[in-house]
Amino acid sequence: MFIPALLGRGREGYTSIARTRLTGFDGSEIGEATITPSVLVHQVARRTSSALGSLPIGEVLGIFERAADIFCAGRPDGLEPETYARNASLTSGLPLPVVRRQTLGLFPPAFRMMDRFLCAQSPGGLDVFDSHFYDAGGIRVGLTPRGRNAGFVMPGNHPSVHFMWLCALAMKLPVVMRPSNDDLFTPYRLVTALLEAGLPADAVAFVPGAHDL
Repeated sequence: MFIPALLGRGREGYTSIARTRLTGFDGSEIGEATITPSVLVHQVARRTSSALGSLPIGEVLGIFERAADIFCAGRPDGLEPETYARNASLTSGLPLPVVRRQTLGLFPPAFRMMDRFLCAQSPGGLDVFDSHFYDAGGIRVGLTPRGRNAGFVMPGNHPSVHFMWLCALAMKLPVVMRPSNDDLFTPYRLVTALLEAGLPADAVAFVPGAHDL
């Protein structure tokens, strides 16, 4: 299997000449992934997503709900769920039952409850992500992002860490994410499931690469 970079063109991937091999802990060759040039990462980081920001929060949450079924039962990355889990287990070194439980068993229900996660973290309920204002004891307070997007450099020791950038996306903040080479399969499947569910193409950039990115 080959994993490309996703640079805001939806599921149309970018392939560079430089690639890295994806090898399992048992020595098996599982596939290859592109190494994203740093100049492209910098270009993507300067970009923002007007499409994501213009969506009502209800539509964004609907995308997550649809992505739940696609992630656990579909083939957004071209792989059957069990094949995906096996590949993620081999490259990360986590036992296969742990990968199944912490990905196929964790992300779908979390996607369906994303509204509860956002309510727990927002000062003014879900409406604040559309209006960017909320009432605090009779005073109108503004809530706006401090940047164009959020950047994440993800570890590969456990798949549940990806919930951080997923929450940022749900808050309508575009994401630029460099995954760990120890587990490219989980974030790639998450991103492609969301894109298949209707996430705007320029809302997320998936940029596998070297540690200096």
